[in-house]
Amino acid sequence: MNKTFLIVIWVLLSFLSFGVKGQTLIKEATNSFAKYTQSHDLKDLETARQKIDEAYKTSKDSSTFKNILTRGLIYSTLAAVDSNRKLDYKIDPARQALTCLQQLDSSKFRSDFKKEIEYIKSQLSKSFLYDAQVFLSNYDYTEAVYAFRKIDSLTGKNTSINHNIALLHQRIGNTRQAIEYYQQLVNDSPDSDYFLLLTFLYEQMGEEQSAIQIAQQGRLKFPENKDLLFYELNFFADKKKFDKVIELVQVALKLDEYNADLNYLAGFSFESIGEYSRAEEYYEKVLNTNPNNYDANYALGLLYLQTYAMKPKKKELLFRAKQFLLTAMEIDPNQLKTLQSLSILYKYNGDENQFKKINNKINQLKLN
Repeated sequence: MNKTFLIVIWVLLSFLSFGVKGQTLIKEATNSFAKYTQSHDLKDLETARQKIDEAYKTSKDSSTFKNILTRGLIYSTLAAVDSNRKLDYKIDPARQALTCLQQLDSSKFRSDFKKEIEYIKSQLSKSFLYDAQVFLSNYDYTEAVYAFRKIDSLTGKNTSINHNIALLHQRIGNTRQAIEYYQQLVNDSPDSDYFLLLTFLYEQMGEEQSAIQIAQQGRLKFPENKDLLFYELNFFADKKKFDKVIELVQVALKLDEYNADLNYLAGFSFESIGEYSRAEEYYEKVLNTNPNNYDANYALGLLYLQTYAMKPKKKELLFRAKQFLLTAMEIDPNQLKTLQSLSILYKYNGDENQFKKINNKINQLKLN
């Protein structure tokens, strides 16, 4: 004897305890429904529907708890098993069952029939899940959202359902609604991807403070998540808050020690706050793993050139600057900033011939 049949039998016995006479149709409906739970023959379920419809004709009938409960059990089952609606209905069975459920939830008897009400909700959830899958296959995301929301209202907190709703809202451009669902997801079932998606959605809405706050919250929960860390790192780099960048880049380098972009960013940040020896250290780390990195060669050349301008007695700085700037020019011969830096260098060391050659090339590039 299966679980559904046991529920139905309990419902039937409960009805008899009311002591109400002339309930033949209700009994026939519950008997047919009980038979269906054993046979799984849709004809038995259809018979149950016909009997409960006959017993549900007057306003008095429709307000009786036992009639409403029986009707809810039958119609919710029809909504789930007759998903393609092969039978004829005046009103869709899911809609009928929802109406019954609303009436049951507001009844003083609801606490005595928790299992039956949960059964109705589970059958309706199956029905709406089927609808959602059909809508998704037809790319009807708006209706799919509606179906998933119905499931959500029936089942309570459900991570997979809320995930689908958030994703669909995002896909159809309902950014604010997507944010609400992702916010619920990060609160109820934290996942690094939810934090990251929520961060980008806030950014999309132009709410950058909320975006960075969510990224930081996510990184506290997932300290080794590179995506969240790099988002925060790039945010502060764009804001030119180099003290914060230096703090974060040290964390990032522990996860990816030889990352050229990270080492370059560290060098640039240290240079920006005037710590030139630390900047030199990180630029050299880039070149240790990738000698042909244009950015690091140019940055080191420019760093030495600028330092020489402040300390002109240290001629070795000019030699180092020349070494790295020429390497940068070999890597990318048409970079105007490299040529302009070399022009300054040749002016400093008095090499008129090279100074003229470089300036001619600069003029040609500007004309083109």
